[in-house]
Amino acid sequence: MVYKNLTDVLVAHNYLTTEVAEKINLERLKSGESEEEIILQKRLLSDLDFAKVKAEFLRVPFVNLEEIGFAPEALAL
Repeated sequence: MVYKNLTDVLVAHNYLTTEVAEKINLERLKSGESEEEIILQKRLLSDLDFAKVKAEFLRVPFVNLEEIGFAPEALAL
């Protein structure tokens, strides 16, 4: 599914109510901050859940490196 904004994904997955999403969008318009900044500042969901939602919004696969691991050499790049 294609979403118009990040709060649409959060509402679709029941992380937010439509009322809270509307408040975020109003705050975004008043403050000039992005949806992402507001959501992260308010800690409305865990970092892991936020990463999953953002991946879906961007239409990219989510990969949890804690589960699959990574090569230590990658840190040296």
